[in-house]
Amino acid sequence: MRNLRYVSDFSDFHQVFSATLGKMATVQNRFADIVGNLDWNADFDSCEIAFGDQIYRIQLIGSESKVSDTWLWGFANQSGLSPEATAFSHEILRVGREWGLQAFSEPSFELDEMFNGHNLSIAACGAAGENLCYYGCEHDKGCAFVAIMDAPASLFEPLGAHEFVKIASDCIQNFDVDHKIFIKSFLEFNGVKFDENTQKGGFLKKGKDEIVAKFDKELLIEFDDKGRILEFKYEF
Repeated sequence: MRNLRYVSDFSDFHQVFSATLGKMATVQNRFADIVGNLDWNADFDSCEIAFGDQIYRIQLIGSESKVSDTWLWGFANQSGLSPEATAFSHEILRVGREWGLQAFSEPSFELDEMFNGHNLSIAACGAAGENLCYYGCEHDKGCAFVAIMDAPASLFEPLGAHEFVKIASDCIQNFDVDHKIFIKSFLEFNGVKFDENTQKGGFLKKGKDEIVAKFDKELLIEFDDKGRILEFKYEF
């Protein structure tokens, strides 16, 4: 697993999710552009998924059940899958035990707004030491989530400032995240250096809490007193 340097408590799924969301939102958007609306065909014997003539190597992350409304990690799946098909999920289990992260180590649990196939796949693939994306294979009884093990390198190319702001804005509007962990981790994934300026306010002095990201033009990200993003501003 990669170094999530801005996570202070690895047993806290909220922090791990916050650190991985920016990267994975970028990667998943790009992968969706590649496969579009093509039908999928997954084969766990050969560990491959096909979208038309596009073929990728896969491993099972886990699955959602519409019948029981539960999540089941691939390492706990009793369907006779090969060791190769569940290798990544066993790595998730190992890390979950190491981190004390129950969401990664509990074999099965009820689905809810935070703990669902997409969020768990985002955290698992985003924390991986290799470049992965995922795909949800929907079927009548639920959805099987698979890691794409040979994801195209183009998915992981750096973002420009404008696209970074767009994706970051969408993420903080649609997900419950720690804004500072999210922004710092997203900038790191993007290879963008930044400075952090924090000053306490006083009776006559306004406090300052901001990050200055060094894109081609500087991007100023201001935070409120609760550490939530107030606004993005370009500095010329």
